[in-house]
Amino acid sequence: MLDSNDVEPFKEHLNSKCLEFTHELEKDGQLPFLDVLVKRSGNSFSTSVYRKGTHTDQYLQFDSDHPLLTKIGVAKTLLHRAKEISFDTSSLEQEKSKVWDSLTNCGYPKRALKEALKPCPTDPVMRTLNPKASSPFPMLMVCPRPSEESVQRRVSG
Repeated sequence: MLDSNDVEPFKEHLNSKCLEFTHELEKDGQLPFLDVLVKRSGNSFSTSVYRKGTHTDQYLQFDSDHPLLTKIGVAKTLLHRAKEISFDTSSLEQEKSKVWDSLTNCGYPKRALKEALKPCPTDPVMRTLNPKASSPFPMLMVCPRPSEESVQRRVSG
């Protein structure tokens, strides 16, 4: 951790290398980093989803001409992010409520949001992408993708 007097000289040193870095300082025990808000309390940390003040809660409108699976994917992605970033049950429930409200305002019906809450099957198919590749991630977990028609039936009723 840098002393507060060393932040600007360090940033100037980094920026002299053809890149431009910015920085955030901790304020009231909180520090935003990408889409995570890190909160410090004594010697412990907690996290929650972070949105800039200019965030508008505008996502793909449900009445758009995109495939239904894409729309369900938007909701699944936002809910997955909430689950992975939220430190405790309270922040997770707050974030799920925020996502639910935002997507409802974008025209998502309750049935579509309930579909998005369904977990991926617990027995995912494991498939080797390229066993000779030198990638540190040679395996990919693949959840079976439902057909557009089966999702449409579940959402429509």
